[in-house]
Amino acid sequence: MKKILLFVICAFFASLVNAQTVKERLTKSEEHMKNLKTLVDNYPNKDCGNETVDGVGQNVYNAALAAVSSSAQLDSLYYRQIGQTKDGVTDVTIKKPSMEEWMNLLSTATAEVTSLKQVADNINGAGDEAKNIAEQAKNTKNPLKAGKMVKMAKAATVIMEFANKATPILTEETANQVSAINTIIETLKSGKNL
Repeated sequence: MKKILLFVICAFFASLVNAQTVKERLTKSEEHMKNLKTLVDNYPNKDCGNETVDGVGQNVYNAALAAVSSSAQLDSLYYRQIGQTKDGVTDVTIKKPSMEEWMNLLSTATAEVTSLKQVADNINGAGDEAKNIAEQAKNTKNPLKAGKMVKMAKAATVIMEFANKATPILTEETANQVSAINTIIETLKSGKNL
């Protein structure tokens, strides 16, 4: 009897720890989303004319938009799962998300991780390209070409600054999302409550 009671108490505390962990991850996710939203809103989304640099900028921008969307979806599914509104008000009329919805969100977040890995692999090459553009702008003698190259170098700099600021946030956020979703799925499969 004591073993059963001990097991029940341990299971109860484990579910509290899982819920707290997910809640902390969601709080951290809100901070990431504020930072990403600011970066995305301030990003001019212009091309510099270099395919590599423009590609990295567009990929990071798209990844940021996807992360914001996934974060909102994770938030929504989590609060539906626990039967509360975001303000903490219990609502028994909320339909709990299905395991399929959780698995779809997990596959989306996992795809984002793969996409970010490709972006991270390309950032160094794009940074080198941006440096080459700036160097060419500095060394161009023809005033007409120099003006065009300076404009191109400024745009490349903005793109690379955006990519360098957003990528670490995105990397941490997607890892955070995948971890939170996995914790929720494991909890649901074990039959415990969040």
